[in-house]
Amino acid sequence: MSNASLVQASGDLPIDWDVIVIGGGPAGGVAALLAARSDLRTLLIEAKATPRPKVCGGCLNARSQQVLSEVGLLASLIESGATRVQGLRLVCGGQSLDSSIESMISVSRRTMDDCILQHAKREGVTILDRTTASLVEEKNDERRTVRLTRPDRSTVMMTARVVIGASGLTSNAMSDLQGFHSTVATDARIGVGALFASDWGRGEERAMLTMVVGRDGYVGLARVENQLLNVAAAIDSDALRKAGSIPKLIRSILDECCTEVPSEIDFADWTGTPPLTRITNRISGHRLLLLGDATGYVEPFTGEGMAWALQAAAISSPLVREGCTAWSASLEERWETMHRTQIKKRQVACRGLCGLLRYRRLSEWALYLAKRSPRLTRRIVNRITGGSHKGLPTVYSPMASLREPTLR
Repeated sequence: MSNASLVQASGDLPIDWDVIVIGGGPAGGVAALLAARSDLRTLLIEAKATPRPKVCGGCLNARSQQVLSEVGLLASLIESGATRVQGLRLVCGGQSLDSSIESMISVSRRTMDDCILQHAKREGVTILDRTTASLVEEKNDERRTVRLTRPDRSTVMMTARVVIGASGLTSNAMSDLQGFHSTVATDARIGVGALFASDWGRGEERAMLTMVVGRDGYVGLARVENQLLNVAAAIDSDALRKAGSIPKLIRSILDECCTEVPSEIDFADWTGTPPLTRITNRISGHRLLLLGDATGYVEPFTGEGMAWALQAAAISSPLVREGCTAWSASLEERWETMHRTQIKKRQVACRGLCGLLRYRRLSEWALYLAKRSPRLTRRIVNRITGGSHKGLPTVYSPMASLREPTLR
């Protein structure tokens, strides 16, 4: 195909870019924004129409807020309606535990992702939604080729000095590359979620993140913008098949733990995910860096997943700039090391907690003991949820100058 026909097929867009980002979630959106801010010609490709709903608990812990603040996004997100989470209520069987949270806000992924992408556009990022992307296996020292497929099934080849793979769990963007594959855990749960108006909760409960742990999974309930109720759960696929529907299984888990069931769940628009927990064997390649869920997935509990994704986007930015000038194998090695020491290391506690929550009797005993040591419990909760924004080391530099508005 000639260059002229390529331009026409791609809607008169350039063929060659400095950076192509695959995926419009938090990791991809922030990575694209930072690339454009560095005067790199940046194209972001998103498979779904934007804005789009996404299964997610919607909680942004202190580390997430830190990254968003440093890159100049937190103020806009707060103005879009993000809600302050006053505390965590953990319920398991006959035991429940309330604990304060030093710094957490909640917002739907539809609003959050759209906010990030709008900022990215203003920074100069070109965004193509309803477009899938796949990397082509080839030997080209100076460029990486990406095949784009538009809604009409037409295809076009584009190239970039650096490609960022932030396409999440379900993408086939790396399927044609040797050595890039994910291994799904045999006991991996699936994610389900819905967002709807509801009168669920009483008094202070309406301002809390409620996590309900049952035999067949756990359910999180939190208020987001416009006081909508966001319900997100990690559930066993076998239990879902036996229950026959998502609302029935959610109701069963909440009833099991004597927790009020939102009356609207039967009429909500539920979405789901493929199996969650997985390991990706490689997270870098020639002129390619993977971010977010594309690097593997550990079941998050209270917003850690978004913190990992946002932090990865921020700390990879200098490598992206360097890679656009001169790529080397050492750059790939540095990303593997940075990701292992700054992201994977933080996933250990979450992996252990989610493993514990699979054993109901053990979880009940843990809650029983935690209630008798509130000071230790607060330390553990704040460690898992990112602690306080104050005192955290700088993730991205330079710091953005922001005057943050008052949270709702």
